[in-house]
Amino acid sequence: MAGATNSVGKAPQGAAATVITALVRAAVSLVVPVVAFIVLYAGFIFLRDANAPKLVVVGVAIVWGVGGIALLFLVSNWVVERLPGTWKDRVLPFVFVGPALAILTFYLLIPAVLTVFNSLKDATSIKFVGLDNYIYAFTNPDMLTAIRNNVVWLVLGTALSTGLGLLIAVLADRSKVDRVAKTFPKLPLVCCHGFYPNVHAMVTVAFRNENVFVSPDMYTFAPGGGLYIEAANGFMKDQFLFGSSFPFRPMKQGVVDFKALGLTPDSLDAALWRNADRILGLGLTASATKTTAPKPRAALSPKAATTSRAIP
Repeated sequence: MAGATNSVGKAPQGAAATVITALVRAAVSLVVPVVAFIVLYAGFIFLRDANAPKLVVVGVAIVWGVGGIALLFLVSNWVVERLPGTWKDRVLPFVFVGPALAILTFYLLIPAVLTVFNSLKDATSIKFVGLDNYIYAFTNPDMLTAIRNNVVWLVLGTALSTGLGLLIAVLADRSKVDRVAKTFPKLPLVCCHGFYPNVHAMVTVAFRNENVFVSPDMYTFAPGGGLYIEAANGFMKDQFLFGSSFPFRPMKQGVVDFKALGLTPDSLDAALWRNADRILGLGLTASATKTTAPKPRAALSPKAATTSRAIP
């Protein structure tokens, strides 16, 4: 009965905390864009009525806009950082993500919903006509031509622009890993697929940067993949990660084959879990140490020690 009473008593607290958290997150999400809009609008009014040269107006607008928004985020972050630990963790992400979600909702989601709703009305957006507009759009020859042209433009335009951008990126520089690793030395970079077939280049980048981790997964078994294992048994022991390549290889088969690659016991242990534990901060190493640590034996009293020696 006592346990039931306690659980019932705690339920409202949990529900209340959830509601309060949601309200605070919504408030933080809305405060930043609303204040930003007010500040920017005030700056716009001031600059519009000013008689300064255009270059001065442009410079002030840039400083006012960028600096004002940055200051607003800094102040919001400073305020949230002063909250108690639990509330800080709940609210802090919404200082940065919340305004973006609020703006997207206001300028994209709501207009999209209203557009669909108004499409079910007549040209005056007053009388409800149901699907008549859609029937007209998919039966009128001119509308069908316009729809076809839009689809062709969307498909070809997107494919060509994206493909051309990727081609230029590849031709300009095949890999930025080394530069990024040196620019952000504290940032762990996990290179999936081991950047195969650029095995030598990837191993060299890992040799130069301790924050680069290599996970070749199924390409460990590909031609030339032996270099990954050779490096993992040497300098790359703390930078090599196991990857199952599931579903291309069954999980059990992937583990069994990985263990048979020829890694030393220390390198295999590091690749299977220790390196990932260190990168992700899971605390598994500490847990394993506590589990395997021998318990101290109690000291025997002189009388007990004499008795134990006397027993044949």
